[in-house]
Amino acid sequence: MRGFAIAMALAIAWASDAPGAFAQTAPAADPVIAAYKDYKSAEQRGDDAVADAALVRALALSQARDGDGGSTAILAMDLATLRMETDHKADALVPAKRALALARAGAKGVDELSARLMVGEAELAVQPRSDDADLVAALHDADSRGADIDDDAYPAAVALASAASQTGRWANAESAWKSAERHIHGAPGDPDRALAAAYRGEGLTLIGAGKDAEANEVLAKALVLLTPLTPESADAAEVTTAELDLANIMAWRAVVRARQFSEAPNADPRRRGAPDADADPPGLPGRPPLCRGTVAAKPLPTFPNDMLQMWSVGAGVVRLQTDDAGAVTRAVVLAAVPGDEFQRSLMDPTVHWDFTPAAHQTPGCRLASADRLVVVVFRIGGNGPN
Repeated sequence: MRGFAIAMALAIAWASDAPGAFAQTAPAADPVIAAYKDYKSAEQRGDDAVADAALVRALALSQARDGDGGSTAILAMDLATLRMETDHKADALVPAKRALALARAGAKGVDELSARLMVGEAELAVQPRSDDADLVAALHDADSRGADIDDDAYPAAVALASAASQTGRWANAESAWKSAERHIHGAPGDPDRALAAAYRGEGLTLIGAGKDAEANEVLAKALVLLTPLTPESADAAEVTTAELDLANIMAWRAVVRARQFSEAPNADPRRRGAPDADADPPGLPGRPPLCRGTVAAKPLPTFPNDMLQMWSVGAGVVRLQTDDAGAVTRAVVLAAVPGDEFQRSLMDPTVHWDFTPAAHQTPGCRLASADRLVVVVFRIGGNGPN
């Protein structure tokens, strides 16, 4: 949650507007303060439209009375911040530029770097292909500054990373994801989940840039963070967001490994999908550990013909439910990359899944589980596991 810039002058004026014990006459109401109080009241109620209108009114009144002075810069920054937080980022550009110009001219109460970050993020909302050099420079300065700028740097970094990835500006996207990782405490929600998402973004950027080895290392970091957040579920129908995220990262790592295999000299031209080693989540508390084993699909899922022109590999993650005898009773596709065609192949009703327990097991392990994860690899060059 970004912090709103609160003008000391506004706070003092607001306080002085309250009736004092020894006041002889009530002071004339300050129209800027009155509009600002309307904004704060609407903000507390969660009425974004009224809050926006009140800030617009306060800013206009301040400009009319004080020009570039008074609280004009702070109110412009507050308006830009509100619009960024309520996902009206394109509408934040004008007040953000106003706040930045006034901050550069010496106005008090506005952090110039925060304004630079906000302007850059808003410009990307208006035009994702816009020149991002200023935002890249602002993020570099934010990386040097420290944690106090996290609330503004993190969303700006994610915005830049996403826009740059969409337009193939891989170097800028990679740099932006690294910046998001440095400012992860500016992310809403669980910082570990947010950091894992940033690692995933960086990993996909590296894949796009053809840096598969580096991508594999970064995606591994994401798995380390997400695995403890995705314990085995006792409910076969329950699939958490964290589990979907984990499956997606597992699938992309498999794509990286399979692409390296498929591009090797003398690759076998078979086009099938085969299960890789299973990767079970942390077990249920108070229950015996899961028995280990291997998974086979009969017949193997077919490599989609229409993906061959674009990708030599694909991967998916399937969640299997096994009973007390180890028989597979349910299969759900959690992730398939890089396209929906691979998901349709995994969901083919003619494909049947078998689980075979390993010969050597932990004593007392259990076969029954609602939550066995298996990676399925589609590759040109063999149909066995990596």
